[in-house]
Amino acid sequence: MIRVLDLQRLALEKESAPERMGQTEEPIYGVLSSLKWWEDLIHDMEGWPGQDFYPVYEYLNELTIRDGLEEYCEALQVEFD
Repeated sequence: MIRVLDLQRLALEKESAPERMGQTEEPIYGVLSSLKWWEDLIHDMEGWPGQDFYPVYEYLNELTIRDGLEEYCEALQVEFD
């Protein structure tokens, strides 16, 4: 099911930016890459010196990735119910 979700995401990304995506076979914001992105953020946050360290717009982008993960989890839950 993860592969199906990644293929769907890849199709969307290629449709929205074909010149940027080229011949790639992995989506930028696929299930596994988004999980890795979120994991890296959490790891980085553990070492931040203070609350003003991370630019707000960057954090908002990270929250968009988190929201995408929530949608993936909902899709996977439907599949396994």
